[in-house]
Amino acid sequence: MIKSLRHLEAVIGYKLKDIDAVLDNLHKYYNSFSRTKKSGKKRDIDSSENILRDLHNRINDRIFSQISLPYHVTGSVKYRSAVLNAKYHSGKKYHFQTDLVGYFQFVSNRLVYSTLVSFGFSADVASYITKITTYKGHVPQGVPTSPFLCNVVGLRILDGEILEFCKSRSIIYTRYIDDLTFSSDVDIKDFIPDILQIINNKNFLYSHRKTIYKAGDIVVTGVLTTCNGLKMPERLIEKMSNEVDIIKRKGYENFANQIQRIHKLGTLNAIVDRQRELVFPGRLKDRKKKNASSAVLDLVSLENKKLEIEREINLY
Repeated sequence: MIKSLRHLEAVIGYKLKDIDAVLDNLHKYYNSFSRTKKSGKKRDIDSSENILRDLHNRINDRIFSQISLPYHVTGSVKYRSAVLNAKYHSGKKYHFQTDLVGYFQFVSNRLVYSTLVSFGFSADVASYITKITTYKGHVPQGVPTSPFLCNVVGLRILDGEILEFCKSRSIIYTRYIDDLTFSSDVDIKDFIPDILQIINNKNFLYSHRKTIYKAGDIVVTGVLTTCNGLKMPERLIEKMSNEVDIIKRKGYENFANQIQRIHKLGTLNAIVDRQRELVFPGRLKDRKKKNASSAVLDLVSLENKKLEIEREINLY
């Protein structure tokens, strides 16, 4: 772990005086805006730019990516994904999910600093990294270092007690940033109040709307989890097809449509990427021929729709 400021300079390739110049005018290196969520509420985004963005990328790539995280932490971790997160719960009969509210705002500069120190960074290095990676008193959404910091703060404060509780009760637990999923072969309904109490005791808030208990098939981080395996929910494939039609119908005559088009393409990319991982998690020949053929046809259809939009974008 990094123990001195000189070592920090060497790793990220910036002199402290250059970092200080950025920190003295931090607001100039953020693009702040809001997005409307499905619920109608606003989500504040603070996206770093220019030198600060480069600092964030270097810290993420050269420092944070070298720190191993346990298997149950699946969000924004290299070689892990929403599909892997769902896979841990595949084949289980009972599922419980909840979502931490305002998680990025909860991860304060104080928590970031103390967590970095607990991971072995020296106090002065932890202080510098905290100043670089937090904004307005917490980790900002729209910055590449924030998911890692959310992961390690959650790991330090919340996960230990939850894992201990689940282990003795044969419950599988994973966390995809702020999405918590629990599953078991036995009914876990009676344990839900205890789990929620642990969350409350750690001063986290959870979403009542997104707190779900269900026996049988359930969508986990966008992937349909069944007793027989994983598959893409039909509603997402249908949604993608509908969005293709909307984009074609609206055209690209004005800036508003252009912004909408970019947003929709991002949705399509996410859906296609998840479908690809579901189809090819390992060797294709290990699947039954009929199911494999059907899955490949689904993938080809999705890819064709995606390419069709990309071709139209190139004409814009």
